[in-house]
Amino acid sequence: MKPVTIIIPAYNQFPALEECIASLKEHVHAPHQVLIINDASTEENFEQNVAAAIEGDDRFRLESNEQNLGFVQTCNRGVLELSHPDHDVLLLNNDTVVTENFLEEMIACLYAHERHAVCCPRSNDAHIFTIPQHFCSETPLSKEEFAQKSYACFRHMQVSLPRFSVVFTGMGFCMLIRRSTINRFGLFDEIYGRGYEEENDFCSRINRYGFSTVMANRAYVYHHQAYSIPKREKQQLKDRNNQILQKRYPEYWKEHRDYHGWYQRAAEHFADILGQCYSRPRILIDLSHLTAAHNGTSEYAMNLLPDLIPLLEQRANVHVLANRAVAHMFKLTERGWRIIWNDEPLRYHYHLSFTPHQIASPQHFVLLNDIATKMVVNVQDVIALRCQYLKVPDRQLAFEMTMQYCNGIVSVSETSLQDVCAYAGNLSHRTNLLMRPILHGYAVDEDERNRETPYYGVSTEGRLIFLIGNHFNHKAVKIALKHLSEEHHVVALGGDPHWYPDRENTTYLQSGSLDDGTIERWLSESDVILFPSQYEGFGLPLLHAARHAKPILVSASAVNAEVTKQFNLQEIVHTFDTFEELDDTIERILNLEKVSAPQKVRTWRHSAKETAEFLFTVLDQPIDIDHLQERWKMLKTLERKHNETQEVIKRTVVKHFSSHVGRKLNRFPRFKRRIQRLLHL
Repeated sequence: MKPVTIIIPAYNQFPALEECIASLKEHVHAPHQVLIINDASTEENFEQNVAAAIEGDDRFRLESNEQNLGFVQTCNRGVLELSHPDHDVLLLNNDTVVTENFLEEMIACLYAHERHAVCCPRSNDAHIFTIPQHFCSETPLSKEEFAQKSYACFRHMQVSLPRFSVVFTGMGFCMLIRRSTINRFGLFDEIYGRGYEEENDFCSRINRYGFSTVMANRAYVYHHQAYSIPKREKQQLKDRNNQILQKRYPEYWKEHRDYHGWYQRAAEHFADILGQCYSRPRILIDLSHLTAAHNGTSEYAMNLLPDLIPLLEQRANVHVLANRAVAHMFKLTERGWRIIWNDEPLRYHYHLSFTPHQIASPQHFVLLNDIATKMVVNVQDVIALRCQYLKVPDRQLAFEMTMQYCNGIVSVSETSLQDVCAYAGNLSHRTNLLMRPILHGYAVDEDERNRETPYYGVSTEGRLIFLIGNHFNHKAVKIALKHLSEEHHVVALGGDPHWYPDRENTTYLQSGSLDDGTIERWLSESDVILFPSQYEGFGLPLLHAARHAKPILVSASAVNAEVTKQFNLQEIVHTFDTFEELDDTIERILNLEKVSAPQKVRTWRHSAKETAEFLFTVLDQPIDIDHLQERWKMLKTLERKHNETQEVIKRTVVKHFSSHVGRKLNRFPRFKRRIQRLLHL
C-alpha cells in the first residue's frame, strides 16, 4: 500500500471547499497529502482564502493553473505533473465532505486484490454509490435532510453489505486510483473537454484489460453538488460526451442496465428499508391479482380489509395495490384507502406485503420481489394442486415459492393449514417461516334477522333448495343435481342447464358474476341450503346460512366440522356421507322445527385483529439477509428469463408483421398504425 495524494481541482465555490478542507484536516493523516489546484477561479480573493485555510498544515499544498483548464485537464496535470510519482491518487471534488476512516477503508478495499484498480466510497449523491439508491418519502426532503438520512442509512447498512462490491464504473467525486494503473494506462482522455463521462471512459478502458472498480461499502463521503458549470452548458457536455462513450464502450450501457436489473444485491436494493430511512414501517395490501368476481376469495378480502387497514395504520403507513377492474367492481376508491395502481410504476418500497389470497403465478412473485422485503400470503387451500385437471406448472411453482420465500403464511382454518403443510412436505418446516390459521368472521345483524324479505324468486309448489357451488368438479354441483329429486324447486348457483336439459323445477345461476344482493335474496327465500362441495379451505356458505337462520346440508369433512364447532353452528349444520342420502336428508331437515340464527361468536373485526397481530409479528422479526438474497436472486433470474423470452417473441412478431402482414395492410394505413401501436412497434 502506497501513500495517497488527494487532488482537489477547485474552481470558485470557496465556502464548499472550506468545508471540504476542514473535514480533510480532521480525517486525513500523514503520510497522505492533499494537493489543491486552483483552476483560475474568478471569485474575489479565492486563492488567498484557500491559502489561509491551509496555512501552517504541511499536509496541504496549493497550486494554480495559469488559465482555466476544466476538470479533466486539471486532474491530468495534478496526477502526472504535480503529485508525488510514487503515490496513489485520490481525485476529490471540492464540494465534498469526508468522514471518519474513509481513506483507510478505501485503501483496504483497493488493495484487497491486485485486480482492483479504482475504488469509490458510498455517498448521498453519487450515481450508483448513493445510499440508499431508492428513497421515496411521502413528504419532500431538502438535500440537507436527505444527506442526513443517507449517512444514517449508511451507518445501519454497514453490517448488511459486503466490505466491497465490484461495480461497472467509478464516480469522479471521490475516486482512489492505483498509481501503477495510471502508469500503465494513463488517466483521463481530454477529448471529454471540461468534464462528464471521463471517469466512465477510464474505468471502461482499464476494464477491457481485466481491471475492476470497487465500491467501498464502509467508507462514506458527502457530495453536495455545488456545480461550477452552468446547467445549459453541463447538459450540452453530457449529450456530446455520452455519444463518445457509447461509440467507444457500448458494454458500459449494457452493464449500467444490468447492474440495477441483475447484479445488484437485495440489501443494496432495499437499503432504504434495511437502513431504517422511514419513521414508520410501510405495509402493502396486495390486490394486484385479485379477480374481479364475487367468490370466496374476493369476499374474504373485501370483508377483512375494512377492519384490518385501520388497525394496521395505527403503527404503519398502508397502501393498497389494486387493478382497476377490481377497484371498480368493489368501489375501492370510495373507501378512503390510499390506492396505487398495478399498471403504473411503483414508487415505494415496503417493509411487508400482505396478499389476502393465494399467489398462482411466479410473475406475481416477481412483482413483489422488487417492492417488499417481507411477504405474507393467505393460502386458503391447495385444491388447484391436488386436482390434476386444475394443476399447471406455474401454480405448482408459485406454491413452492410461497413456502420457500414468504415470511408468513395465513390460512383460513386449521384444517386448511394442515393440508397446506402436508402437501408442502419439508418446505413447511422452514425455521424462519411463521404460519397461523385465522378463521373468517361474520356478524348477525338483529335488524336484518327480523326484517321481512320480499319474494324475488319463482312460484313453486314445493320447497326451495338453494344449491351453492360453481363449475369446478370438486364443488360437486353436477353430481348433486343428479341425485336430487325434482319434487322441490332447486336454484343451482354454478349449475349448467346442458348437464340435465330435461330436468324440471331447476333454475341455473352463473357463479362469479352475481352481486351480493341477488345471492342474499336467494339465501333468504330458501328452505334448505345445499353445499355439496367435496373440498374447502373454510366453507363460507355455513356462515351465510347462519346469518339467515337457514338449515344447511354439507358433506362430512374435517373443515366443515371445524367451522361448525368454532362458530357454534350445530343446530343448523347437517351432514351427508354419500350423494344417495341427499333426498332423504333434505326431507328430514324440512320436517325439523325452524331454528333461530346462532348468536354471533366471531366478527370480521376479530379476524382483522388476529391478522394485524400476525402481520406485526412477522414485521418485527429481524430480516434474514441471506434468505432475502436467495429470494432476490432466484426471482431476478426468473424475471430475466421471462424478459428475454418476451423480447424473442416481440422480435418474431415484428419480423412477421414487417415481412408479411404489414405489406398486406398498406391499403389500410390507419388500421395498420393502430396495430403497430398495440404491438409497440
